[in-house]
Amino acid sequence: MRYAVQLADIALVEPLHPARLLLAPVLTATKVTVGSSGAFDNVGVLLDDSDPERLDAILRLLRLKLKPRELRLYQSETGKGGWKTARIGKVTT
Repeated sequence: MRYAVQLADIALVEPLHPARLLLAPVLTATKVTVGSSGAFDNVGVLLDDSDPERLDAILRLLRLKLKPRELRLYQSETGKGGWKTARIGKVTT
């Protein structure tokens, strides 16, 4: 399972907010199209899943700190499309 975070939401998180600090080590430079295709902010950034346990812990902490509407997270089987809202209570990597 691949995960991505909405790029516009990252920009709105304060620079020293714990969520931004948690995201920093797993953000990649790979952009993906997430959400509605007609939306102006449908760009997401792929998260590094090379350490599944670390990613799982980070996603769970993010969901504790920020509501789904504050930081939109997506999941995809392949990471190449079919992005759906991530169910963080059931993270699979």
